[in-house]
Amino acid sequence: MKYDPRSQRVTVLLSGLRLANGVALSRNNNFILVAETGKNRVMRYWLEGPNASKYEVFAELPTFPDNIKRNDKGEFWVALNNGRGTIDRAHRHGIFNDDRYWDSLQFSSNSTGLKSELRSSTPLSKDAVAIKFNEEGEILEVLSGEGGRVLESVSEVEEYQGTLWIGSVVMPYVSFAKT
Repeated sequence: MKYDPRSQRVTVLLSGLRLANGVALSRNNNFILVAETGKNRVMRYWLEGPNASKYEVFAELPTFPDNIKRNDKGEFWVALNNGRGTIDRAHRHGIFNDDRYWDSLQFSSNSTGLKSELRSSTPLSKDAVAIKFNEEGEILEVLSGEGGRVLESVSEVEEYQGTLWIGSVVMPYVSFAKT
């Protein structure tokens, strides 16, 4: 949605999104990215230029995006919430009722507390807890949660002054790693 403070009008830019959960503006303000949790993807909506008012899939993801942040270089970190807490909450609230879907996935249920033992990995798998993209949608880095042994249920990734801060709304940790 876009709000015009002069007219006090709200305009819907994208509709029909499945659980839009995170928005980031590009460095030069020509597009926004929206993390669409329900479809495991990130959408790009063009604000300016030849594609203005058009949208496209920016990235298909291996699991649920749960926020998106731009760093000072104009790159985007997408947090991936792939942990047991997400599944438990979904079942409790009846969001996903098809047990065949959940039975086909494997997640860790352990909580590891405060850790800073991230490693970079290249294959895009369900172990990914965060992915860094450039403005063209190319993957620059993938952080692995080591199957839940290091991190799981990541909902926030913020790169600030050479440190990557990582948090979760369902697991009891705040983690960090030097970039």
